[in-house]
Amino acid sequence: PQPQPTPAPAVAVTPPPVVAREAPAPAIAIATPELVASDTPAEQTAADPTPTPAVEPAAALVPPALADPTPQPTATLLPDIVRDTVPEAQPDQPAAAAAAPSLAPPLTAPRRVVYVVDASGSMVDSMNQGVLTWLETQVGSLRPDDAFTVVFFRDDEVLETPPAGLKPGLRAQQAKALDWMAPESGNMRPRGRSRPLAALRLAASYQASEIVLLTDDNFGLRSGEDVSPDALTQMLRPTDPDAATPTVHAVQFFYEDTTGRLKDIANAFGGRYEFVEEPPFDARPVLDDLLGG
Repeated sequence: PQPQPTPAPAVAVTPPPVVAREAPAPAIAIATPELVASDTPAEQTAADPTPTPAVEPAAALVPPALADPTPQPTATLLPDIVRDTVPEAQPDQPAAAAAAPSLAPPLTAPRRVVYVVDASGSMVDSMNQGVLTWLETQVGSLRPDDAFTVVFFRDDEVLETPPAGLKPGLRAQQAKALDWMAPESGNMRPRGRSRPLAALRLAASYQASEIVLLTDDNFGLRSGEDVSPDALTQMLRPTDPDAATPTVHAVQFFYEDTTGRLKDIANAFGGRYEFVEEPPFDARPVLDDLLGG
């Protein structure tokens, strides 16, 4: 018999150690944000795997009105005092002229002005081309809420543009006064001596806030009247203790007074002095415009 092969010795096999596996982390609940309408088409969204960046929830949930606490500006209304400076339309005024704002500054009180005009003989060469030209310009610039009148004096006579008393500064009243004193009317011809006190008393009786004295270098001369600043201050002082003394302006035509009497009168009453050497322009176009001619 053949000999049997000797079997190989058994090798002990040590099994590999069992490694403990870590337990999976618990799932975290993620709140699904509300769907926000997107301008991207669905096809493009499906084809583009790039995730859309998340929107900050705080910014998305805060209303715009609360996000900016700054108050929005509102329209500013004009103050009543500014609107009050626009005069109402008058029956005899064009609508465009009535709507235009006054050239005078706001809060300026209406004027109560009396023009006291020397119509003595020495004014014969300055009346038509000097005094009336100046008057037409000044009267034509009055506002509807102003009041005015024009008083002429010569010798012991006092003449006033009708009707007597202060008249509103409407264009119809301006034209009526200028028409009455126009040279062709014949109502006013210089003559006699310069005697102003009666006319100044009449102006003061109207409680005028302003008196404008129009004369030349012969004002009050050889009249027997005291026209010094002190005498006029006594005469024009109001009897009402609550009334104010009027402001007196002096306008001198053609012949300057070298003694300075009219300047002294204006200074004594807080007014201004003006010397007119030549007429600034022809008076007729102004008068024709006011009269519609």
